[in-house]
Amino acid sequence: MKIKVYSDISDINPTIKFDFIRMNWSLEHVHYPSRYFKFIFNHLKNNESRALICIPNYGGHIYKIDKSNVELPIHLYHFQYKDILNYCRKFKLKIEYFKTFSYASMYLFSGSINENLIKYKGMSLYSMQKLQKELNLIDKKNQGNDMIFVLKHDL
Repeated sequence: MKIKVYSDISDINPTIKFDFIRMNWSLEHVHYPSRYFKFIFNHLKNNESRALICIPNYGGHIYKIDKSNVELPIHLYHFQYKDILNYCRKFKLKIEYFKTFSYASMYLFSGSINENLIKYKGMSLYSMQKLQKELNLIDKKNQGNDMIFVLKHDL
C-alpha cells in the first residue's frame, strides 16, 4: 500500500476525491477552519461519501466548570455545535450524525493540574465509574466534553 503525505491540504490535487475524510482532534489546531470545510465539500467523492470530525465541545461540562481546560494556546479555535452547523451551512454540508461524549479520566487528569477540579484528583476506580455514569447522562443531553460529527454533501 502506498501512502502519500501532504504538508498542507492545498497541496492535494483538486481532482482527487475521497469516500471518507477523517479529522480527529485536529480542527481546533488549524489557523483557518473554513479551509477545511471547503476542502471537505470539494473532495468528498459523492453523496455517499462522508467526513468525520471529532473536536472538543467548548460548551461541554468540564469547560463550564473551568474554561482553562480548553488548552490555550494549542487550541486555536473553540467550537460548539452551532459553530459547526454554521460552517456546514456556509459550505453546503449537512450534519448527518452528531453525538457528544466524555471520559472520567479527563477529570482525573484535570484535577491534578487545575485547582477548580481538585475534587477529582486521585479518584478511586469506583469514583471514576460513578462519575462516568453521571457523564453518560450529560452526554445524552449533548453536553459532553467532546463532539463527533458525520458530514455529507447537502445537495
